[in-house]
Amino acid sequence: MWQANDFWLYSIGIYQQASVKRACLAMQNQHGLNVNILLLCGYLTKSEIFINKIGFEYLIDQIKDLDKETSRLRQIRIASKNEAEKYSQLLKQELDLEKRQQQQLIASLNRVQETHKTSTLREQDNYQNYYYATHADNQQMLQDMMHFKTEISNLSI
Repeated sequence: MWQANDFWLYSIGIYQQASVKRACLAMQNQHGLNVNILLLCGYLTKSEIFINKIGFEYLIDQIKDLDKETSRLRQIRIASKNEAEKYSQLLKQELDLEKRQQQQLIASLNRVQETHKTSTLREQDNYQNYYYATHADNQQMLQDMMHFKTEISNLSI
């Protein structure tokens, strides 16, 4: 069984790397990708666990409401960047929602891990499977994800 706190600590460690943070935010802003799922791809890959496209579709579906709530709050926070106290409060609320998303992802992963593990070597790429689960037809997004995969795999966290 996966533990949400372990994933949270992994994410904090990885996200503290300036290049990872920049890449995550760029993929979120340019391609609409979920940062927590991107980090989950790295977390699973590090553990040599690979989830197929259907598994990622399930994970996306399980956090869609929290993701919408987080995005809405993020927009409000960004709009209030000139109000330091309000901005700080909204940032804390946003981080709490991010943590809840991660908890939901891990709970969902624990429910589907066995049925949605990849069965072929060709499918053993969490980043590609996440890409295909988004139903995007965007080669730049895929290239950005593969660059991120390489960058994250070179970190020792």
